[in-house]
Amino acid sequence: MSIEFTIQAIKATTDKYLKNYQDLTMRKRFMLSYLKKAGRIVTGETGPNIVWKVKARHPAVTSTSGSRSDFAMADVYETLTIGHGQLRSTNKIDRETLLVNRGETQIINLADEMAKDCSDALGKALGENFYVDNSSDSAQLTGLQTLIRPDVGADTDRIAVPASGSTYGGKSMVLGALGGRWSKTLGTGNYYNTKLGSSLQNDWPEGQGDPQYDYLAPKMFNYTGNWSTSNNWATNCEKVMRRAVVSINALGGEGVAPAVHVLAPGLYTEFQDSVQDRERLTPSDYANKMGFPEMMSYAGALLAYDYDCPAGTGYALNPQEMALCSMSDQLFYTDGPTWDIQEGAYLFLIGFMGNYRWNPKYIASYGKYTV
Repeated sequence: MSIEFTIQAIKATTDKYLKNYQDLTMRKRFMLSYLKKAGRIVTGETGPNIVWKVKARHPAVTSTSGSRSDFAMADVYETLTIGHGQLRSTNKIDRETLLVNRGETQIINLADEMAKDCSDALGKALGENFYVDNSSDSAQLTGLQTLIRPDVGADTDRIAVPASGSTYGGKSMVLGALGGRWSKTLGTGNYYNTKLGSSLQNDWPEGQGDPQYDYLAPKMFNYTGNWSTSNNWATNCEKVMRRAVVSINALGGEGVAPAVHVLAPGLYTEFQDSVQDRERLTPSDYANKMGFPEMMSYAGALLAYDYDCPAGTGYALNPQEMALCSMSDQLFYTDGPTWDIQEGAYLFLIGFMGNYRWNPKYIASYGKYTV
């Protein structure tokens, strides 16, 4: 059988093989599996950018004693735009390898192994990019850490706020960038963040205010802040996580409460140690169905660890407020095998083009946001 015919057979079977292996890749990586389970992996995206709208303000409400109403178009949305990140993994079958591995079955098996290796590498990169900060490399995906740009404060500060100049999707994440007001009833000594609270002069993320004031601001909780006499994660984790849930739910409305707390492995085990004598953590049936039987349920949410989550960090997330968008009809696309006379080899490539899409308002992060 000719090599050319064998290569055609490889081309015909690669897509089918790759689709099956993509499923395996997502089952290996918690957040990818979670997004798939929640229906938040979107394929077949079109256009030069990923564009979506977020609700930033409410239509005006006025008190009136008359029967006449004044009408005006209410512009309640802001449009966010991000580009496409690209990830690629390549391999080749050179002439010597083709001659040594004669026969259709031998070459197809070899190509399958190469596709498996490339898919595994690409899946690993996709999992890592879920958390990455792409500010130094725009070809990377817009990971979670891209949103976490704290105005770093003192050791006693309980929260951080988005630093001046912080942007996402072409819009400012800074509190009050679109105007709006926030309540000032707690007093300086009772602010979550004493140092930055003194400059803010308001109660955020407690209190009340206009939706445009914080429509694009993530909540950043400093677990080494002044939460207790011991300023560390093991002591403060439950206090921090409870406040993250309340702040997202109270400021976001119905249905936006975090469904999962995803932690770095070290924070996960410290959390388990801190609650073992007071709380009974139960295995999560939801996570078990995804192939992660070791994950737990805590206070109505999934408690999970992820290998790719950076050390010393954690997040409160709602999958309905995020998505993984792919330009391909499948998660990954393939090119080749194609003969390259200069390389003297058949080349093939497995790639991803798309991005992670977030709604920062419904994200909380746990970290050390101090000088």
